[in-house]
Amino acid sequence: DRRTTLLVNWWAEKPMPPNCYKIETQLVKQLGLYDKEGSAAMAKRFRYHVPKPAEWDAMLIPSRAEDRRRHVVPLAGHDILWYDLPHKVRRTLWQINFGEDQIHGNAARLDLAKGVHWVFSDPRIKLVAFVSPGPQEEAALPYLLRVAKELATTLKLVLADPATTQAAMEAFGLTRGDVPTAALHVTSPSDRKYRMPRGERGLTEGGVRRMLDLHAAGRLPVVGGNDADE
Repeated sequence: DRRTTLLVNWWAEKPMPPNCYKIETQLVKQLGLYDKEGSAAMAKRFRYHVPKPAEWDAMLIPSRAEDRRRHVVPLAGHDILWYDLPHKVRRTLWQINFGEDQIHGNAARLDLAKGVHWVFSDPRIKLVAFVSPGPQEEAALPYLLRVAKELATTLKLVLADPATTQAAMEAFGLTRGDVPTAALHVTSPSDRKYRMPRGERGLTEGGVRRMLDLHAAGRLPVVGGNDADE
């Protein structure tokens, strides 16, 4: 069996729970997982240990997309991380500097069965893309992730499978006939929902950007939420 471990180091902002959670000794004891004898033996064993810097190899990720493989990592709280690596990677410690188009985050997958708190408690605007998994989603992901990266401070991308998120579609006044499409959900300071501009057909990067521009200019009609017209 092969196990892949992703270690995340941060310098500016620490990832918040549930994606990053510190386990205190007191909690370990409450769970009955604290091994006092094992801890003492380990402390004795490494009492005189002198740590040495780990030796890292620099990884060069190919610039051509066809020469690298995309990995998809689901995180706690419905979040998703995408990153590219060469097709063949030998086992060692790597230092990786990802290119702009080689790593993406700031996205979540909407799962109504598991609850939406982790998604919609985020104060940023949610760009909800109603796209079917498979070829339809794969065709839209490159520009959706690009937009999510450009506007990471104010916007979060949410991927929604129309087959399992009908209730969410109805909240925006959408039907299966509108798919693929996108919508905006503003949850702070009040609840407001928006659809793609009138006349837009299907889901395109240009249409998504026009919707965002119209919203920023205050010219996108509200279709649902506390501030919607009755």
